[in-house]
Amino acid sequence: LDMFGERLKMIFAQYTKAINGMTVLLSIDVRYPVNCMIGIMKRIGIPKKLAFEAADLFKAQYGDEPRTAHDIYFGICETAFMLQYNGADGSKIVQAEENIARVYLSSEK
Repeated sequence: LDMFGERLKMIFAQYTKAINGMTVLLSIDVRYPVNCMIGIMKRIGIPKKLAFEAADLFKAQYGDEPRTAHDIYFGICETAFMLQYNGADGSKIVQAEENIARVYLSSEK
C-alpha cells in the first residue's frame, strides 16, 4: 500500500507538470499563428502536405487572428489524427506523436 501511495504521488506530479506546461502555452500570444504553426511543423519534420492541410484546417477554424501557443499546439496535434485517418502505418504515427511531444516539452523550458 505504501508503494502504491508513492507511485500515485509520482503520477500526480507528472499531471501537475503537464498542467503547468499547458498554462505556459496559454500565456504565450502569437501574432501570426498560421505562419508560426507551419514553421514549427517544418522544424519537427511533419510532411509538407500534411502541415499545410493542418494549417488550412486551423485557419478555417480560427482565421488569421492572433492566438495562443496552446491553440497552435492543438492544431499541430491534428496531424497525428490526419495520419491515422489517411491509413499511415503505426511507426509513422508514433514518430509524428514523438515529434509533436517535443514541441510541447520544449515549451516547458
